[in-house]
Amino acid sequence: MASANRPQREAQPGDQPAQLPADVTDATAQSQLLQQVVAETIATGGLAAAADERDALLAVARRYRGQGLDHAPVVPELVLAILRLRFDRLQMDEAQWHELAATVASTLLETPDVRARLTTYWERLGQALA
Repeated sequence: MASANRPQREAQPGDQPAQLPADVTDATAQSQLLQQVVAETIATGGLAAAADERDALLAVARRYRGQGLDHAPVVPELVLAILRLRFDRLQMDEAQWHELAATVASTLLETPDVRARLTTYWERLGQALA
């Protein structure tokens, strides 16, 4: 099911459904890979992400303008925006996307240095809207 807020890319001839690398076979390894993808995006420290990622993250910032990072849906929504762009061809329903984003977000928030970078990134997103 497609979401109205979910950016879509046109399918190209020969496209295959996106899959995690073959050497990532268990749930823990998959979760670690996804956390790394999100952490690397956040670690850019600014809004230097690809234009589509920047736009998706700014859309989240607009929806939650004035809310702190601790506002319940903020971090899962940031994670969801990145995962949907990076892994847009995964065959998952809305509940699976949200469960995956919540799991990754929870782990990211438990890591103090990543949480600090997320806080800085969230503040910069807010400043970009001003």
